[in-house]
Amino acid sequence: MKSITGNEAVDAAIDRVFAGEQLDEDDYLALYDEPVADLTAGADHVRTHLADEGVTVRGLGYVTRGICSQDCGFCAYSARHDTDVEQHGVVPPELLEEAAKRAEEKGAERFNVVSTRRGADSELRTDEWREVLTAIELIREETDLNVDACLGFLEADEAEKLAAEDVQHYVHMVETSPRYFEEITSTHSFEDRLETLRVAKDAGIDLCSGIIVGMGETPADRIAAALELREVGIDVFSLNVLSPAQGTPVAEKVGDSPDITREGILKTLALVRFIHPDVRIDTNTARAPITREEFLESGGNSLQLGDMIHYEDYPVNEA
Repeated sequence: MKSITGNEAVDAAIDRVFAGEQLDEDDYLALYDEPVADLTAGADHVRTHLADEGVTVRGLGYVTRGICSQDCGFCAYSARHDTDVEQHGVVPPELLEEAAKRAEEKGAERFNVVSTRRGADSELRTDEWREVLTAIELIREETDLNVDACLGFLEADEAEKLAAEDVQHYVHMVETSPRYFEEITSTHSFEDRLETLRVAKDAGIDLCSGIIVGMGETPADRIAAALELREVGIDVFSLNVLSPAQGTPVAEKVGDSPDITREGILKTLALVRFIHPDVRIDTNTARAPITREEFLESGGNSLQLGDMIHYEDYPVNEA
């Protein structure tokens, strides 16, 4: 065994990953107890040799915000929670195009069109669906960006239409493990989320999925969720750190700050790289108590620019 980090357990895991082995949950739980500096050094070694070189930067813009029927306990956009988030109907496609152009000017290579609805529901909200497709078409025509979409649950025909519009990635988070999922959401299941990922994949769209950390989950929950996504076969893993929104059940549970330490974030990031050695791993470091340098030196290789639309400046269509 070649020494990479000087830590026997971490170096053994590196060797197994390079040999194409898939470690199991117990292996990763044992690794979680290793020193953070050794884990992150090992993850950086795996990323350097097995993942794409360079850093991908992704912008995003909301086509709708709020007005969601689901009860996800962490989400400020749920109509069931008393939060101070201003809700908006459909943003005109031209404004999404402008947001995409600003993201491109700031160095983005991809742009994610996001809706906080439960799902696309193209038959119920035909006009809104048409606006989403128009926005995607405009961004493709007027920029050099690759376009991703995050529109909630999908039916097969909707996924096929997005594929026909050359959507590169479908973004659909699983949020946490199957066990802990039941504690934060009751209006849909973990399996429902996996099914939308499969539908998008069957349509030929690459997948971006991941978790939110700091909701009161355990390290085992984070590992279990990452392993579930390994089984699905994703192309981008998104690691998000909770920004507690006052008025949500999870905020009442964890308080004003995420229920995870900086060390816990770095260890989770490192283990995600071991579980997904060749995928892009992204985060928004503005929302996480780690620096960009720490993220990129701990297995990460993709950054989110954040929301490019200032809603107070623009009129929006009625929902």
